[in-house]
Amino acid sequence: MAAEFSMQNVIKFDGQNFQHWKFMMKFALKAHDLLKFVDGTETKPVDLSSEVGKRWVMEDAKATCLLLSAIEPQVMQNLYRCKTSNSMLPSSSTNQNIQTADCSPVPQHPQHLTDECEVLLSGLPLKLTLTDKAILDKTLSNKGLPLHTRFITRTRSWIQKNQSKNSNSSHTRSLVFKCSSPLVRDTIISCSHKLSNIRTQSLFNTDGEDNDLYLRPFWPKPVRSLYTKALSVSRELNYPKPFVRNLTVLIRKQPNSPPIPIHSEKDLKMLSTSLNLPSMPFQGAKQHRPEGGTDEVASYRTNSELARQPTTNLA
Repeated sequence: MAAEFSMQNVIKFDGQNFQHWKFMMKFALKAHDLLKFVDGTETKPVDLSSEVGKRWVMEDAKATCLLLSAIEPQVMQNLYRCKTSNSMLPSSSTNQNIQTADCSPVPQHPQHLTDECEVLLSGLPLKLTLTDKAILDKTLSNKGLPLHTRFITRTRSWIQKNQSKNSNSSHTRSLVFKCSSPLVRDTIISCSHKLSNIRTQSLFNTDGEDNDLYLRPFWPKPVRSLYTKALSVSRELNYPKPFVRNLTVLIRKQPNSPPIPIHSEKDLKMLSTSLNLPSMPFQGAKQHRPEGGTDEVASYRTNSELARQPTTNLA
C-alpha cells in the first residue's frame, strides 16, 4: 500500500501554507508508516550500531527524505542543521506536534522554519500603545499584504545606540521582526516602497508627531559588521558598494564583474593585499550608517531584482 502511494499530490511547504501542508503530510507519513519517527513516538536507540539502531537510522532517513521532498528549496535552507526527521518539526511540548496540533486558521510555525534575517520597521511614534501584532497588521495591510502577519514568528523592540538627541530617531521607536521563511521576508521587503505614501498619524490614528515609516532588512550582527568593513574596503579600492545575498557579503570589482564572496576579515585583507594597499584598520573601524543615520543595515535587493539587473551596482 505504501509503495503505491505517490507524493506528487502533496503540496510543498513554501513558508505560507503550513496548516494545509501539515494536514497532507500527516497522512502521507502514515501511508509510509513513518509518522512515528517524525513525531518522536519511535525513539532513537542508544546503540545505533545494533540491528535495531541500524533499522531506526534507515527508517528515519526515509522519513527525512519524504519531508524534504515536500519542502520548497528557499525554506529547506533553514533545515540544514537538522540531523533527524523529528528535529525538523516542533516538539510536543510546544503544542505544535504534526500529529496533535489543531488546524486553526493561523499557522503554527515550526521553530526551525524561521528566516535568519530580521526585518526592521522604524519611524513608529514613541507614544504608540498598540501591540506589536496590531502595528504589523495595520502596516502590512496598508502595503496590500493583509494576511502576512500570520507568517511573522517573533517580534522585539530595537533602540539605536548612540543616537543624537536632535535626530528624528530620538522621537520614534523601531520594531524588529522575523518571518517564517526568506520568501515571506522578500515579499514584505519588495513592497516597502508603498510606505512612502503612508504617514503614522493616519495609519495609527494618533496625535502629535507625523512620521514616515521605513522597512528594511536587519541582517544578523556578524553580517552587518562584515558588511561595514567591506564597505570601507570597497571605497579604498574604488569598487562598487558591496551587497548581501543569502546572508553572504559580496563585492564586485566592476559593476558587471562576477561577485566575490567575503566570508571573513581575512578575505578583505587578501583583497587589499592583492593591490599592495595598506591593511585596513578593521578593529574599531568607523561604522557606516545609511543616509538619515538610523541604523547600519546593509543594502539589499531581492534575488529577482538581482537577476534583472546583473550589470548595475547592486548595493
